[in-house]
Amino acid sequence: PKRILKVLLIDLYSNWLDDPSLCIGVSRNNNSFKPNSRYNALHIPYKINTIIDHLVELDFLHFRNGSYDRTNDGRHSRTSRIRATIKLENAFEKCLANQFDISSHYAEETVTLNEFDLDLEGNPIKKKGGGKKVKKVSYEDNWSTIKMREEVTKYNDLLSKFYIDIGNLEQPFVERRKEKGKPQRVPVTQQNKFVRRIFSRKNWRMNGRWYGGFWQQIGAEYRQHILIEDEPVIEVDYSGLHPSLLAAEEGEGFRGYQINDQILPALNLEQQRKAIKLLVLTAINAKSRAEAFRAFNSSSKLYLKDKELEELLEAFISVNPFLRDHLFSDKGIRLMY
Repeated sequence: PKRILKVLLIDLYSNWLDDPSLCIGVSRNNNSFKPNSRYNALHIPYKINTIIDHLVELDFLHFRNGSYDRTNDGRHSRTSRIRATIKLENAFEKCLANQFDISSHYAEETVTLNEFDLDLEGNPIKKKGGGKKVKKVSYEDNWSTIKMREEVTKYNDLLSKFYIDIGNLEQPFVERRKEKGKPQRVPVTQQNKFVRRIFSRKNWRMNGRWYGGFWQQIGAEYRQHILIEDEPVIEVDYSGLHPSLLAAEEGEGFRGYQINDQILPALNLEQQRKAIKLLVLTAINAKSRAEAFRAFNSSSKLYLKDKELEELLEAFISVNPFLRDHLFSDKGIRLMY
């Protein structure tokens, strides 16, 4: 219990140093705690909730109970949250440790095998009607996973030695607007640089990208102001790499997205090129035309009808005919690897 209490207090203290108004989400489900799992680096058991309850009774913690939504596939569920009370804050004020003294990712697993596909930030994408599934999959180490883990660990050690910042921020966070709910706060701190490799679909050849740094959780308008040791950097854009890889597999060279003729009267040539690029990248990742067109309109500032999207695709294929069979093929997950 003392070890669990220490971990809990350090987490609360680190959170308080960052922003005293922030809460920490905690699961009240005993099944969420698997002390012997490789994904539970600190081996925290479900008994941590008993300790939380005692701290609430002693007026050291504020507690807000969560809820589970049984009618909308859990989409409106709320996680339980805790936060230090004034009594605990008074104790924190006597502590001299700062955030650089605290390792937020001690012994954390850096090679993850996942059951779901992932979004750009590494969060599992649950399929509707897919039922309840395990997000992370347990596995036995082999020479390949050991080698990968050593590589990611060295990279995290390298990141820890350098000060990475966004030069034009007045506060150490970015507030990211979401379609629903309140804005999400992304900390731009030296504790939010930890990266990991995540594989999808329980397959070591699906995905495997590196996820985690705060620079992956903010928009391009902020990334252009990134500083490493107060020096500006250039961001290399790999988002359009998939068509080039597929073209190379066909023994061809990718010929780009530029169509010299204006296909849709409502779009100028620059808008047309951007629309075609987004549409093609979406189509490579999608399993069907309908899925690709929905994803395009949800991601684009433009709304185009299916017929208009078909016209843009046909114009693209006329320039890159060898890519026709690769669209709507769900190949993006393999190309990531």
